[in-house]
Amino acid sequence: MREDPSVVARPTPVPRSLVPLAAAAGALAVAAVTRSTHRERPPRPVDPGPAQAVDDLLRGERRRQEALAARLHDGPLQGVISARQDLQEHLAGEDVDLRETLEALGEAVTALRDLNTDLYDAVLRDSGLEAALRRAADTTERRGGPPISVAVGPGASGPHDALVVRVANELLTNVRKHAGAQAARVRLVRGVDGEVHLSVTDDGVGMDPDVLAAAARDGHLGLRSITRRVTDAGGTVRVRPVGPGSEVEVRLPGGV
Repeated sequence: MREDPSVVARPTPVPRSLVPLAAAAGALAVAAVTRSTHRERPPRPVDPGPAQAVDDLLRGERRRQEALAARLHDGPLQGVISARQDLQEHLAGEDVDLRETLEALGEAVTALRDLNTDLYDAVLRDSGLEAALRRAADTTERRGGPPISVAVGPGASGPHDALVVRVANELLTNVRKHAGAQAARVRLVRGVDGEVHLSVTDDGVGMDPDVLAAAARDGHLGLRSITRRVTDAGGTVRVRPVGPGSEVEVRLPGGV
């Protein structure tokens, strides 16, 4: 018997007694799919946020300070304590070989210089060139030097950044000890020739260029050491008077 197309088939109604059971089955199916979907998704990484980053920085700084304290205690401090004891015994009339005392002090000075270099290198590595130069200026001011401004131009960083910081630090030490200046300036730029130009200028008593050249040759003002290191790196050092005061300009190759 053929079905009449005008007659629409109707779904068999679900008995009322089975409606709660069907609803529960549907809910279980949705929950199962949801759990499966959650299992398939990889867990999202937890963003530690700024607080964690700050905490990591503080822990790193504490570790550096502890390492610094250990190096000071085990190295130069022991030499200074030993030298002090030798001098006290000498003043008390005891027979002390002061040549050994001088040797111990020399070793302590060398260790302190190495430590100072490592500190600036750490700032340079962690915070950049301008921060390292600013630290050198701040240190000079705290030790009795004049106010010092620091200016670093764009693109001034180069392959000799560590040398730039060390030279700037030594030149600022000269300003503090010898210039009698009221102000000083550190300026670092990259010239049109591609070289890195470092200048340290002060408004102090100034010096005749011939006198400065002689001082450099004789090892005074630290200029001989600076000139040797800069020359070894392919650079040049020039000292000139600027009004009241003087300027030391260092040029270094800027290529990588």
